[in-house]
Amino acid sequence: MHMTAKEPKVEAPKRVGLVANMGQDLAMSAAEKALKALKGEKGLDVVVEDRLARRLGLAKGVPQSKIDVDMLIIAGGDGTILHALHMTNAPVLSINTGVVGFLAELSTEEIEKGIKAVLEGEFLLDERMRLKSTVNGRRQLDATNEVVVHTAAVSKMMTLELAIDGAYVDTVRADGLIAATPTGSTSYALSSGGPIVDPRVRCIVLSPIAPFNLHSRPMVVPADSITQISTTEQHYPGLVVIDGQHEVHFRQRTTVEITVSDSPAYFVRMGEGFYEKLRRKFIAVYPCDASEDQ
Repeated sequence: MHMTAKEPKVEAPKRVGLVANMGQDLAMSAAEKALKALKGEKGLDVVVEDRLARRLGLAKGVPQSKIDVDMLIIAGGDGTILHALHMTNAPVLSINTGVVGFLAELSTEEIEKGIKAVLEGEFLLDERMRLKSTVNGRRQLDATNEVVVHTAAVSKMMTLELAIDGAYVDTVRADGLIAATPTGSTSYALSSGGPIVDPRVRCIVLSPIAPFNLHSRPMVVPADSITQISTTEQHYPGLVVIDGQHEVHFRQRTTVEITVSDSPAYFVRMGEGFYEKLRRKFIAVYPCDASEDQ
């Protein structure tokens, strides 16, 4: 029940990858700045994703799925980070060029300073649990944030049966059901009424989406639980969505089984902890000063 922080130093990376959100000008600018900082280091092997390499005028690059590095630097929003984590087990250092960017570690103003610190080994590694899921027995991509079972028809609910460790729990009438990691508790699950969970807590958050049943509330189950979400309608369109990236469509009765993955994600942290980031990204956006009411 911990988030790994290797102190006082971890080994500085010798081979670093670079990817970016190709459709965002700010991300491209951040990637260019990061590449400049990386290329100034002697003895460092820099691998750039092939499409990004072409945009930056480099002679060659490597397809993202084949990038093999000690650390991956990502310029983009949380979606770009989640997409990259489906293709790598390397620790990730992310530069926020999105909106909230809760998963990101650096702002665009901190790129040079942050990369310098990383290359000197001045950073921590946070270990984040991921979810393993199967859809009718077929293994899916591991989820860093969440696995969502959702109706594919707008304004039409679906009926889902929820079981934990083989024990029937509830029949949920809702737009869908979210199974989130602690990391994902500040994402889609939060907007559906789920709790904010410290990433050091090993658990799974189960949160119904727009439930019709008044008793259907978010639940928190142990990480070693086996969660089964089954549809009851035989010919009703639905989909399973992994981290908002990967979709599996279905029409027949379907069972989704969710457990903890043996392969965690690793995030580079420069010092700011979970609660400092939580306040800066969420709470401080709408500060409440009690003195204003006096």
